[in-house]
Amino acid sequence: MKKWMYVIGTSFVLFGCNNGAPDVNESPVDEGGGASEEEQTMDAKPDLRTEEIKVDWKQAVEIFKEHFQADDITEIELDNDFSVLYYNIQGTDQVKEYELEIDANTEEILKEEQETLDQEDLNELASEILDLENILNPEELLQIVADDTDGQIEGWQLYKENNVEIFEVEVKETSGEDIDYILDATNGEMLRKED
Repeated sequence: MKKWMYVIGTSFVLFGCNNGAPDVNESPVDEGGGASEEEQTMDAKPDLRTEEIKVDWKQAVEIFKEHFQADDITEIELDNDFSVLYYNIQGTDQVKEYELEIDANTEEILKEEQETLDQEDLNELASEILDLENILNPEELLQIVADDTDGQIEGWQLYKENNVEIFEVEVKETSGEDIDYILDATNGEMLRKED
């Protein structure tokens, strides 16, 4: 009787150890050691040199202002999540800080946030308000970067730093390196490159 229990117990252990192991005649399944060319293309961000954008940045700012009844803009960003190109706009009405994500092709509002600010935050935010009448058109600023690199332009951001309107462009160089081009948004001067 003990022998049979031993044989049955051993069989269960061996069966359990073999569970999921391929038979000798089975081919191993490729579990994606390398991505196909189609998958790599889907994972790549679009190049803003060639990407058609149906909603320009001024339209996106107007949508933000109408949505929140807030006129002061502190940051504008054009970016994507590999499937949707969108604007992320931040601003204030001197009581709250607002953030809105807008699809750059359909004007659909993708996300919105708002936060009531204390006086210290309001004072800090006041120094970040952009003078949108005093900046160059983002297309002109993108062309300055395009003239300097063959890399893929993946996105841009407009914000204020040390009382200067900054236009930052995210570029994937042909070497694969990510470089941020930092320009003065009022005159197009290249201030620096950061990796």
